[in-house]
Amino acid sequence: IMDEKTVVMDSVDHNFAQEWLQNIKCHATPDYLVVQHMEPDHSGSIAEFMQEFPNATIVASKSAFAMMKNFFGCDFEQRRIVVGENSTLQLGAKTLVFVTAPMVHWPEVVVTYVPQDKLLFSADAFGKFGALDVDEEWACEARRYYFGIVGKYGVQVQNLLKKMQNLQKYIIESRQNGNFSDYNRKNMQNLQKSIIGYLTNRDQQCILIEKTGKTCKNL
Repeated sequence: IMDEKTVVMDSVDHNFAQEWLQNIKCHATPDYLVVQHMEPDHSGSIAEFMQEFPNATIVASKSAFAMMKNFFGCDFEQRRIVVGENSTLQLGAKTLVFVTAPMVHWPEVVVTYVPQDKLLFSADAFGKFGALDVDEEWACEARRYYFGIVGKYGVQVQNLLKKMQNLQKYIIESRQNGNFSDYNRKNMQNLQKSIIGYLTNRDQQCILIEKTGKTCKNL
């Protein structure tokens, strides 16, 4: 987000840190790094960012800074802004409004709304699989993502949607691959059916789940 102050929303996996930093430097020198979620694909390059941009400040929840202490051995006490429910950060013409989203799907999560643009940065709340699949139908991969990643936190997702009810029309930009406009809350409500399913890229988990399923069938 480029205004009088420049903001980078979340970081990337550590394996892509240098490519990410180079891309940032091609456009601007950031003033803030907003950390909405501490899962490594969002937070893995925070330390490199802070080293590369020594005048930048991290903006995150109190819980996120506690996690940074565990992850990196440092919570950036001298270079941080702690935000909570309805905290704001003025960038110039634009304002960031922070909304807490605990357990969607980690406890430290916040989402960020830019009222001037009606833009919501939603962390993992409304993501999809497929980083570059911008032309495919959104709903199928979004459902698969919801089932596999945040479905068991459906109550918490609904709580977040309730907080968003005063936003008549907005664009959601997810850090988990995907954006869409005029989000239909019924999409999430329709996913509240009971299912048994799994999604994993680990053979051991697959074997364990299938054995569990066979055991359940015998009960």
